[in-house]
Amino acid sequence: MLVVHLGATGEAGAGLPQFADMPHPDTYLVWGRGDLGYSAMGDWNVPSIWVGDGGRRGGPANDQVFFRFRLLGPSLVQVGFRGDQSYAFHMRAIDTSQYGPITGVWEIGPIISGDRWIPDVLCRNLKPIKGWHDVGDLKSTIEPNGNYSYQWQKFYKNPDPEPPNPMYEYYVDYCAFFPSAPLPLEAYSDDFNIRGYLGKWQAQPQGTILDTYSHPGHLTMTLIGSGCGTGFSPVGGSELDLSYYKPPFEIEIAFTAPDDTIPWNLWMNWQIAGPGGGWKGFWQPGVQNFPEEKRHLFINRVQQAFGQRARASINVEFEEVPPESIMGAKPLYMLIQIIDPGRVRVGFRGAPTDPWYFSKVTDVAKDFGGPIAKFGQHAFSTVTGRRWGAPAGAPMYQQFLVDYVDYRYGLSE
Repeated sequence: MLVVHLGATGEAGAGLPQFADMPHPDTYLVWGRGDLGYSAMGDWNVPSIWVGDGGRRGGPANDQVFFRFRLLGPSLVQVGFRGDQSYAFHMRAIDTSQYGPITGVWEIGPIISGDRWIPDVLCRNLKPIKGWHDVGDLKSTIEPNGNYSYQWQKFYKNPDPEPPNPMYEYYVDYCAFFPSAPLPLEAYSDDFNIRGYLGKWQAQPQGTILDTYSHPGHLTMTLIGSGCGTGFSPVGGSELDLSYYKPPFEIEIAFTAPDDTIPWNLWMNWQIAGPGGGWKGFWQPGVQNFPEEKRHLFINRVQQAFGQRARASINVEFEEVPPESIMGAKPLYMLIQIIDPGRVRVGFRGAPTDPWYFSKVTDVAKDFGGPIAKFGQHAFSTVTGRRWGAPAGAPMYQQFLVDYVDYRYGLSE
């Protein structure tokens, strides 16, 4: 699977207008190459966007592109692509059962194609179209000594495709290997201390920038709009099936919230299934800031915090409301404990050396009549704006800095 750029060798180049479908002579493709898996061969038809300044963005035209390979079983693999490190992968499945069970996989990794495959094979299989750039436009050139030429020249026919120019450099940031779903519980943990790496995570795409480079050592979640429901979750989505992830286990997150002069909230967005797979409802344990009241409160479902009638399917309570000295801490440490399929507990602390301030152990059965079988959706989430049940007028560019998330078996006391 390759990302292919057919086009200009400089900002004023002629490109290959015979393949371009927009007012810029560049074409970007995600292309499956080989003789295995007809579902993944040829043009994936992943679009890019002409941004109006003589360039393209999005999809295969992004400055960074990401590939993913999953071995799902002895006769099923997936390959995928994403054009932004924080968004979901576009995955396609390849069934190899007609060849018998897979016994090995080799040569996984990034390959820079520098041969004549593009002009001799790819372009011969592309249908030429009438490009927006007609012959007669100007193009820049590369001089024999390899320098960029500022002397523009006319061209009188569509340029012929050429093999990739080795003068243009490519950089491979990382190639990471880790288990696929279901991940071992501990593999969800992340210290976010590798700048630029989001291999295990993706953002919900509503007006969100997710990165690990603007504040090194943290996952930075920036909300660029004032009305969104968003968050971050494991790549590909996930659910915690308690038949596989056997309690007791706990999830700890340390995060620094936006300024307390504005309303904010952060919570785990869980949909709950009972035995037999029937969905029972929501549990959204987290914390909400009320700036006018100058306090932070634990919440079980985010809509409750804004005076709406929605109720969580699990109603965790504290003997006494956690003190503001803890809930207003930056960073704040939150702990969610799954003691067994019928009991849960939540805790907070304001420093890593402090004891946990725990809720009461909650009997799940009294809330929805049975044990928990699965926690679905599984995303650390936030909402802003009236559309999502939050106060109106929240400012743009709110930022949450996540120091770490830690998934572990056993229970802290």
